[in-house]
Amino acid sequence: MRELLRPLFNILSYVETRVSMFLWHFFYLWSKELSIEACEGPSLIIAPHPDDETLGCGATVARLRQAGKPVRIVFVTDGRASTRSVIITPEELVNIRCEEAKNACKVLGVDADHVEFLCFIDGEADKKIDEIRDLLCQRIGSFAPQRIFSPYDLDRHPDHRAVAEAINTLWKTGAINCPVYEYPLWFWPRVALWHLLRPRRLLRLRRVDARGVLPVKREAMNAHRSQHQNLTGEPGWRKLRPYFLDRFFTPYELYFEKGPAAEEACSAIARVNKSAMSKGFCQIVRADFQALKLSRQGLAILLAYLVVCPGFLAVFLFRASSFFARKGRAGWVVGKLIARLNAFVNGCEIHPRASIGPGLFLPHPAGIVIGLPRIGANATILQNVTIGGRYRFDDPLDPNNYPVIGDDVVINAGAVVLGRIELGRGVQVGANAVVTQNVPDNATAVGVPARVIPSREHRSSCQT
Repeated sequence: MRELLRPLFNILSYVETRVSMFLWHFFYLWSKELSIEACEGPSLIIAPHPDDETLGCGATVARLRQAGKPVRIVFVTDGRASTRSVIITPEELVNIRCEEAKNACKVLGVDADHVEFLCFIDGEADKKIDEIRDLLCQRIGSFAPQRIFSPYDLDRHPDHRAVAEAINTLWKTGAINCPVYEYPLWFWPRVALWHLLRPRRLLRLRRVDARGVLPVKREAMNAHRSQHQNLTGEPGWRKLRPYFLDRFFTPYELYFEKGPAAEEACSAIARVNKSAMSKGFCQIVRADFQALKLSRQGLAILLAYLVVCPGFLAVFLFRASSFFARKGRAGWVVGKLIARLNAFVNGCEIHPRASIGPGLFLPHPAGIVIGLPRIGANATILQNVTIGGRYRFDDPLDPNNYPVIGDDVVINAGAVVLGRIELGRGVQVGANAVVTQNVPDNATAVGVPARVIPSREHRSSCQT
């Protein structure tokens, strides 16, 4: 019966792999580049089973070792439950998988002295979470890694979830003070499909370029012979199907970041939005409408200007996207869709979580790009203005990397305001200026790079 159903199983496995690869490409588009060479310290790889280190982050390990970075690998379980055999005993299988793991790590560039086996029974990690946590805490304390790569906490395998729970506890209690990058294995495609309903997790996606080291990763996986070959010829020998393995030899390895920097960035963004939106949605829209300085006010005029005034429509759509983006996961999706609509209709790209005070005035919204700055009330921004942060590979969404702009600021056409700088109250930025340094209150910034022209009051006080 099994032989009769084997073609059907192969077809289903192939379809599942195609769906998984489609989802992988979607996740890749959401991910941000993770610079491996930027970290000077050691890295710790935590693998629930032998072969997880290769499938999950083999390319990352190879790149780290090629760059001369120290790497240590810790295997939590012994891998005895990978198959059942009447010829090879579980204890013999443990020894086989241990040797295979050492050979694979050697291919990746990690010596046996930096490989450790905790030897918990495969399949029973969920019963030993406290012991696993304590042992991992000791290893982390002695090795002092600058980065940790561990299994994803939503993987379908119970051992992976148990190890991830131990890491989560250490991270929440402060025992881990470095970024943690979780690699998904038993994730495709069912858990990945579920993630489409949790877009906030997609913001934590990171990718590592694996194209230059894929042959090394394949050679390391070949060392795990018991996982993809039938060592005894028994019909019941379980092995990983080729379609399944194809999912892990992609041009990039994907991770979900759970480091302090990422969490602090998310909480900082929430604090920024809370302060910017302390007023109600209707009050903010009313203040934006009053910034048009029309002789007549009223609901009919407001609705008319939504149609005839692209600048006010762009502001209104930004306010709507910002409002929905603070309403949970589904709201975040709606907010992003409204932001995309704003970009399509008005050519204006403003991040839904940008903190912009009431009274925003966009006379001509075309070409405006705004990231995650903090902008005060009554700002006037003209066409083709860019307000953003200087790109950082470790955390491009860090709100502290974006400008802080005061009230009553005017930014003229084509200007660029970048980086962790402050623009005081009443500042004017000249057309096509590139501002990368602080500007005091009531001053003017012009030129490339921008030079600061003090206010008339400041010049007169200096002369006296």
